Amino acid sequence: PRKDSDRGRDWHKDEIVKVVYHPRQEHEVLGTAQIIDKTSTWVSEINDEMAIRDGFPCGFSEMLAWLQKAHKGKINPETTCINKLTLKWLDKLNDSVGIRRRME
Repeated sequence: PRKDSDRGRDWHKDEIVKVVYHPRQEHEVLGTAQIIDKTSTWVSEINDEMAIRDGFPCGFSEMLAWLQKAHKGKINPETTCINKLTLKWLDKLNDSVGIRRRME
């Protein structure tokens, strides 16, 4: 989620964003990107195939566990809508985290 979502802000197409690893902690900036697509999706509509395509090799259960951790257990698949963002890298500062994630 956006850190300013409590003020009614939402992601929008063509927005330039900073991509970070561990956003609410001591984060590592990976670079900047442009949002080239934004799709709102109900969590209950996501299946294994979609989750795998989005980078969760074990499917929907892995994606839901990640969402639950990121949102402190407040995700109810039946009532939660998420934004799925497609990004285009503009300035990639650090790829080491991405490499580490792919190796896990």
